[in-house]
Amino acid sequence: MSEDHETNNPNAGSFILEQLRESGSNLDEKHEVTFWIYFPSKLQADEAARRADEAGLHPEVSESTSDDAEQKWLCLLHCAHIPDESILDGIDAFCTQLAEDFNGKFDGWEARLELEEGAVPPQLTAESLKLDSKTS
Repeated sequence: MSEDHETNNPNAGSFILEQLRESGSNLDEKHEVTFWIYFPSKLQADEAARRADEAGLHPEVSESTSDDAEQKWLCLLHCAHIPDESILDGIDAFCTQLAEDFNGKFDGWEARLELEEGAVPPQLTAESLKLDSKTS
């Protein structure tokens, strides 16, 4: 993966690590990271979930709240690990491929912050996340 792609890819391992670090998360602790992929049909979402389960991720399929006909089913992929750039890059590539294989849309990730006791995360804004119309 090119450095330019990683810089502009909000699902790249380096981007995820940077966001967790800037949010005050302790990167030495295990994090639950969830990846979001939408599919037009339950059959496609279920097949993607089966593949994800075989790959060691923990899938969860549910009907989407989106009005978009191409995003009727949501497949959440959960994984818990100490954040590692190469693992996150591998999951990014896996999710991108699943979306491509089953006519879906890989829509990003979320993670619970693992804060030191008593720590308060900084306020998150689009500016602090370095998002603009070209990368979001």
